[in-house]
Amino acid sequence: MKRSFSALFAAAAMAVVLLPAPAQARLGETREQCVTRYGKLVKTASAYIPGSDAEVDLFEKANVLITVHYNEGKAWHIVYHRPGMNREERDVFLMANAPESDWKLREGDKIGDRTFWITKNAGIVAVSVVFGLDMRLEVCTAASLKGLEARREERIRQALRDNLNIKFQAPENAVTPDPKDKKTTPAQERLQGF
Repeated sequence: MKRSFSALFAAAAMAVVLLPAPAQARLGETREQCVTRYGKLVKTASAYIPGSDAEVDLFEKANVLITVHYNEGKAWHIVYHRPGMNREERDVFLMANAPESDWKLREGDKIGDRTFWITKNAGIVAVSVVFGLDMRLEVCTAASLKGLEARREERIRQALRDNLNIKFQAPENAVTPDPKDKKTTPAQERLQGF
């Protein structure tokens, strides 16, 4: 019996060593650590989160696309996407980013296909988004989340500014009422004074 346990333990250890590990970027890692973890960059892009460093890195490992945003050279917002990602894989990514903390599902924060988590100390937030059979998981620091909120508010303000500056013009063939014509409609009479 002792032999079979030892053989089983040895086989399990070999399987862990030989099987490909899932791609796990971790918050707080440097760009160099991320490159070591995933290998060559697939692409760099411009950052869109206020407070992020200028460039965002995109990696692909084990069929997982990983997007890493940095703040002062440290990962502070990571997006994992893999076609067909399941809940178990999502949980592996959550635990990789906060191994010493308990993730708590935020009650009442499920919006459509989005589910939100937060760590006990509220320092790390995560959201998973389901698109049909695909799932995307975003894990970020509280500071990164504030940057995203600032970006969203700025986009809303810009949309409002754009909408308020719209100049309405009548089509060329439209009839323009003559200001000297004082005829009023029954509706105008009823609503006079509003």
